[in-house]
Amino acid sequence: MTRNEKEELYKEFKQRLKEEGYIFKSQKTTDWETFVVETLKIPMNIKAYKILIQLGEELLDRPDNQTIGELYAVIEETLGFRKGSAERSFRHGIETGFPRMNAQDQKRIFGGLQLNNSGVPRVGEYIARLEYYLTH
Repeated sequence: MTRNEKEELYKEFKQRLKEEGYIFKSQKTTDWETFVVETLKIPMNIKAYKILIQLGEELLDRPDNQTIGELYAVIEETLGFRKGSAERSFRHGIETGFPRMNAQDQKRIFGGLQLNNSGVPRVGEYIARLEYYLTH
């Protein structure tokens, strides 16, 4: 995916959010950061926030055959979190944010996702659905 294609996808994503009535409150943060905090309900003070901010860029530029493990390698390279640490931190972020999400946002972004015993999606499913939402 070229840089122009990536920018076009991001513009389409921002436009879709605006059409759905999503309002960006702060000019100091990017639209993606605002989306992570206000829609996905991931608190800014946990590692999962930093991971998701990095993943937002990677998911738009990710080749179709790239695995979740390869995404963790990018996270380790850019943020310095080992794979196990990133996985646990991301799981904690999902367990914190997913139950707090608006039911309409859950349905819009994650659809009929099968939840695990704790009532939240698994990390791989969460990333896959988030990627689909960003690119379609």
